Amino acid sequence: MADELPLLNWQLENQKVDFDLAIIIRQVGGRKQGALAMRRPDPASKFLFALISLTVVAMGLSAVITEYAPARSTRFGMAGPLFDRDAVSLGVTMIFAGLSPLGVFARRARSAGWWAAGCMTLAVLSVFFGARLLP
Repeated sequence: MADELPLLNWQLENQKVDFDLAIIIRQVGGRKQGALAMRRPDPASKFLFALISLTVVAMGLSAVITEYAPARSTRFGMAGPLFDRDAVSLGVTMIFAGLSPLGVFARRARSAGWWAAGCMTLAVLSVFFGARLLP
């Protein structure tokens, strides 16, 4: 009664698409049952992810183009506005962080993970370059 994790080859409208989805097979009451470990996101959630991404990237582009980032509220109180190079580095960071939700459009979960990890890595690096901690 050991669980098995075979790869699933999904047949979709006469087009073979390979997904790295694992099916967990277990013995329940004398018969085998399978459960998908991951489902594809529905169109409504894809739309919302795209809308979130568009909003954050537009705010980042606004900060880069105008070289101004307005005051922000934090849990410690209001943070003052940013000007010039500081506003541009915040905008670049927001652009990279805003692109990460677009990983939901990837065909495979592994690709979505690599996309999000790459975008967030670039966002963290832009923070370090913006703070002049790296040359």
